[in-house]
Amino acid sequence: MLKNHLKFAILSIFASFLLSACLTPNITSAIPSDDEIKGPLTTVTTWKGLDNDGNPITYYINSTYIIDHGGDLTIETGAIIKFGPNGLIRVNSMGSLKATGAIFTSYRDPRGKILSVAGNTAPAPGDWKQIHINGGTSTFINCEFSYGGNGGSTLYVDKNGTFGKARIDRCLFSYNDGSPAALTTVHAALHYDNNVDYDAITNSVTNSVFYNNVWPLSIPATFSLDRSNRFGLDDGVKNTYNFVHINSQSIRQNVEWNKQDVPYIYLSSVIFSINSNGKLTIKGGDDANSQAIICFATKGMHIYKGGELDLSGHVKFTNSPISANTMFNGLYCDKDYHYSNPSFSVSTVLLTSNGSFIVENYEPTSTLYTTNTHAAYRREPIKAVNVWETRRW
Repeated sequence: MLKNHLKFAILSIFASFLLSACLTPNITSAIPSDDEIKGPLTTVTTWKGLDNDGNPITYYINSTYIIDHGGDLTIETGAIIKFGPNGLIRVNSMGSLKATGAIFTSYRDPRGKILSVAGNTAPAPGDWKQIHINGGTSTFINCEFSYGGNGGSTLYVDKNGTFGKARIDRCLFSYNDGSPAALTTVHAALHYDNNVDYDAITNSVTNSVFYNNVWPLSIPATFSLDRSNRFGLDDGVKNTYNFVHINSQSIRQNVEWNKQDVPYIYLSSVIFSINSNGKLTIKGGDDANSQAIICFATKGMHIYKGGELDLSGHVKFTNSPISANTMFNGLYCDKDYHYSNPSFSVSTVLLTSNGSFIVENYEPTSTLYTTNTHAAYRREPIKAVNVWETRRW
């Protein structure tokens, strides 16, 4: 009997060893990858926000996760998407990404599941790459974007392909990396690329907050912007370059820029132009101490024949405060006179304002083309005018 008990005990120990040996690889193999999610996505998919206990679910990406043709990803409230150093989401043509109440952040962020690859280092700007809207339509509502911008903008809406479209509402952009102030490249936390086809329905930024980013927002001249966004939390918590950056130089349609709590800034060396059939409406502040401010690094604004500049409220055009050797030289109305023997052709430019406006520049004698005669290339600056009227010359 004793011999049988001893044999049973030995067999039990051996069986436990075999079971342990079989289970061990399944337990340890998941640890190095931290359950990384990889694409491409070509189906309709939902990422849940909370588990059965009401805790946020963490998703980890450390490669290029592509939402391709047929891919439709919905991310629910509470989800935390953590990106490694190589982490990037790209939405291609005919793809779709809809996120509500999601957090897009660094793999080192202590919120949600703690990843083994994070180590003990605190999250920092540039920990991950970006979300690239390369096509299709995306919507982000009540989302957070933090610690991205490694080599580019954290949320980048591209003009290539079928033109990416993104609607942003009630989102937070914070601690995102970007490029230093330069004339050629600006990597903002949220960047809409130069595109003539933007519309306020599928492409909009509303009720959002930007703070502790290098650059907060970059938009083309053709992008309309309302007054609902906030740039900084208070006087002590702002962005390094606290401006709305304008990244293209011409308007051929109706566009509206509303006063922001920061200036608009145009850094290109190419003159800014309002072309025929183009209309730029700038809605300024309610009084002279609350102006809409438009800054230029070089050249100025040129309003061509058939173009319109409509100023509502108080507006100020001035030099760039972050550019060396700023050479902003004012606003000009259609300087392209054409001879038709023996007289000049008639050009029409509409300029209106119901409030005060100021043009500050280093060449105050060449502020605006305003001649009512047809002397070729004659310049007469407006020095103290509060109302612009239709002028034919």
